[in-house]
Amino acid sequence: MQFDTYNHQNALKLVPSTFQQEVITILSSTPVRKPLNTQKIRESILSKLHDLGWSDEVRVDPKNSKIDITSMRKDVGLCFQTGNMSRLYADLLKLQTLYADSKIAASICVVPKRSFAKLLGQNIVNYERLTRELAIFSKTISVPILIYGIQE
Repeated sequence: MQFDTYNHQNALKLVPSTFQQEVITILSSTPVRKPLNTQKIRESILSKLHDLGWSDEVRVDPKNSKIDITSMRKDVGLCFQTGNMSRLYADLLKLQTLYADSKIAASICVVPKRSFAKLLGQNIVNYERLTRELAIFSKTISVPILIYGIQE
């Protein structure tokens, strides 16, 4: 799998380089087979991350809600989104809340690039739109996010 990287709010300096390298290695070594199955791609990547110490899903507010992010390791949150574009905004709010509550210092977000997203379905979250819109909302979304846009 190939990928591009976008650095929001200085995440490159705040996400430990070992975490960055782990994610890059896993993304680079994960094959994409036809027919495309986002669930299998997701399970493969998350299983490898879990083996390296990334958690299962983490609740944003365990006492009051079942809202969660994909994973966490130390003070870095991770969201992996291959669904509808509207779900991405929920992920951004979750990461921002964890950051505002000092539960994370930075985050990683993995999303498909536009050409890959089109193969996965209609109105699927995509890297190009996310990075463009993060620039618009930079005063509101202050959580540092390292974004990896994946493609086959």
